[in-house]
Amino acid sequence: MDFSFDSDGRQAERHAVDLDGTLRGADLQPVDVQLEDLSANGCRLTGAADLRIGDLVTVGVAGAGMRSARVVRQAGGHFGCEFVDPLSSVELIEALAYPAFVVARITTAPMAIPPETRATPAPLVRAKPPKFLMFFGIAVLSMALWVAAVVLGRTLVHAL
Repeated sequence: MDFSFDSDGRQAERHAVDLDGTLRGADLQPVDVQLEDLSANGCRLTGAADLRIGDLVTVGVAGAGMRSARVVRQAGGHFGCEFVDPLSSVELIEALAYPAFVVARITTAPMAIPPETRATPAPLVRAKPPKFLMFFGIAVLSMALWVAAVVLGRTLVHAL
């Protein structure tokens, strides 16, 4: 068990992790980082190049959300950040269990829906055909009638 101390001298258990995170500095640009350890009071991360001790940043931790933090240590590409507001025990547990921790409500029986909340189906509305289809249909029908009239006229002329 490894413990870290925050600025008030309180002790927090440090957990070795391998979590993807997002860090935003003063410019608010997201930077992908890797969290190496996590405690209720802070974290150690890599992947952020331009941080200095004292910088105020925002760290996004999967399962725990976003947290404001201050950079308190820097050593060879590793940065120690202290959360401004520590993680609650629930947030810490969720972050440590991520992605295995999934909140779901599963039921085996169908849920009864009260009649007053049931949605009534919308009436079916028949779509109108586009106008060009109607004009095309009329043109084809007119052409067919003209051809039939010509053929019928020739037939009658030859029959006489």
